[in-house]
Amino acid sequence: MFKRSFLAGAFLLLLPGCVWYRSQPLPQHIEKPRKNVVTLQYKTFDLVDCKRFLGRSIGKKIFKKGYQPLQLTLVNTSERSFDVALSNCTLSCSAPDLVARAVYRSTVGRVLGSLATAWMGAGVVAEAFSTVLSPVVWLGGIVGTVIHGVFSRNANRDASEDYQIKAFPEESLLLPGRSITGVVFVPMEDFSSDFSFVLRDSKNGECITLSNDVSSVCIKSAQ
Repeated sequence: MFKRSFLAGAFLLLLPGCVWYRSQPLPQHIEKPRKNVVTLQYKTFDLVDCKRFLGRSIGKKIFKKGYQPLQLTLVNTSERSFDVALSNCTLSCSAPDLVARAVYRSTVGRVLGSLATAWMGAGVVAEAFSTVLSPVVWLGGIVGTVIHGVFSRNANRDASEDYQIKAFPEESLLLPGRSITGVVFVPMEDFSSDFSFVLRDSKNGECITLSNDVSSVCIKSAQ
């Protein structure tokens, strides 16, 4: 009886509250452009996209925290290489780790809430069944709460790592026949669909500008 009461307290508190981070890989909706061009493609995430690619349980909070995610993709079908720096994009981008922390699940709040639930559950057991079983249920609730806290902490860690991996790189090299893709998080107050991205030829320093209006630029072969 004592063992069953202990396990019941732990299980009932642990099962509804345990959380983990789940998301899908970024979509690879790359439209193959013609040869000898560099192309900018982008996708503005909606709520469904956020929940699918940025965490089912926390992706929906991104808009509430004031961020608009976009997936940027650069495609190079020319014979030249280009230096890509996110600082040369006119979008105001927030650090992915900052966004991840903004949508974190509150581990402390959830633990305190679980402890309160365990306390009330123990009181109900004491009143309805036996005061002897009440401490056992309470102890089981404490164990479930501790495990729940660990799950929440791990989910937050996984979210941070996933956001870093999926973020558009700060600096990179766009090689011939290759592409670069990633998510940027733009504060709502700074978001505009009218933006541009400047790339620099890695050899001669020539710059090209891509934008939502001019998404492709023809590239002459290297001499």
